[in-house]
Amino acid sequence: MRVLLFSSLVALAYGYSNNADYIRLDFHGPGIDATGNSPAGCAVAVTRSFLVKPVKVGHNLAETASKTTQWTYSADRHGSCINYLLATDDPLFTPGGAFALSFAIVDAGSGIYNSWTFAAAECSIIGVAQVSGFNFSPNSTGSTDCSGVTGTDNDVGGLVIAHGAQVIETKGTLFLASRAIQGQLSGPFTTNTCALLVAGNAASLPITVPLEDKVATLTALNEYAVTVTGFCTLMHTAGGVNIMRTKISATKGELSFEISSGSNVAYTSRAVCTNGDTYSRITFTAALNGSFGHCVQAKDASGVIQASKFYTFTPDGESIGDWPSFPDPVCPTCTTCSSASPATALHISATMAVIYALIGMMM
Repeated sequence: MRVLLFSSLVALAYGYSNNADYIRLDFHGPGIDATGNSPAGCAVAVTRSFLVKPVKVGHNLAETASKTTQWTYSADRHGSCINYLLATDDPLFTPGGAFALSFAIVDAGSGIYNSWTFAAAECSIIGVAQVSGFNFSPNSTGSTDCSGVTGTDNDVGGLVIAHGAQVIETKGTLFLASRAIQGQLSGPFTTNTCALLVAGNAASLPITVPLEDKVATLTALNEYAVTVTGFCTLMHTAGGVNIMRTKISATKGELSFEISSGSNVAYTSRAVCTNGDTYSRITFTAALNGSFGHCVQAKDASGVIQASKFYTFTPDGESIGDWPSFPDPVCPTCTTCSSASPATALHISATMAVIYALIGMMM
C-alpha cells in the first residue's frame, strides 16, 4: 500500500509518459508471389502506409496461452497485430473488413525485425517465423530499410506476410523510445455492448498515435505528434482508396479516428488527405482520471450517430495512463466566504510531496 501511495505521488508530481517503439510501414505496389522480387523494390508507388508496434524481444509467438512468455492473449498484442484480407494476391487492410489472415513484426534484437505470419485473423493461432523483415542499420531512430532477407539491409526481397504464399515490398522506418499511444481499434459492432461484430467480421486495426515529433534520416519520413488537423493512414488503394485520419480537437481529452472511402476521397501523404463521402468518426474522450468509454458509437460527417456502428479501442499495457490531453480539473469556488483564508498562499512542491511519501513509508 505504501509503495502504491509513493508511486501515485511521484506520478502526480512529475506526470506520466510512456516510452514506445514503432515502425512506419510504407507498402510499395501490389503483392507478389513468394518466388520473385519486386523489380523496382521500394521505388514504386506507395499503396498503403501506417504505423505498427513491433513485438518486443522476449515474447514467443509460437506458444499457447498457457505459457508465461506467450503473446497472443497478452496486453502487449494490442497495436502489433496486422489483420488483412488477401484478394488476388493483394492484401487489403480495409477498416471493418472480413479479415482472414494476420501478421506481426517481431524485434529479434540488434536492429533485426522479422515478420511472423498467422493463418487466421487477430494473430489468434500459433505464428510462423519468416526470414524476411527489416535490417535497420544503424539500429536507431530514423533508420530506414527496404524489406527482404534480414541478413542484408535493403535486400528488396519483400516482406512475407502469408507463410509460403505472399510477399509485398515494404519500406520500414524505425522510431525508438517515443511517446505514443498504441492499441487495437475494433469494430464495427452491432450494439452498444460491443460484443458482436457486424457480419461476424474479425475487424481490428493496429493503432499508433505519436505524441511527439520524431525525425527520420529521410526527412520525408518524419513523424509528428497528433494535431487537430490529424495525420493520415492509407489502408489500401485496390478497388478504391481507403483512409483513416487520426486527430484531436480543441476539446481536451478527445481523440478521434475518421474512417472514409468513396467519392472525393484522396491520399497525398501522411500529412495531407481528403475524407470521402462514406465516412465514420469514432471519438474516445478521456476523463481527468484517464478513463474513457469502452464502446463508442460512430457519427457521420454531420455529427449524426450511425446505427450498428460501435467501436472499441484497447490500449496496450504501456499506453495506459497516457493520452494526447486531459480535461482541466474543475476547481470548486467558495460562495459564502467573506475573506480569504490565511493559508491560501501556502503550496507544497513536487519534491516535498515525494519526501512526505518517503517519511510515510518508513513509519
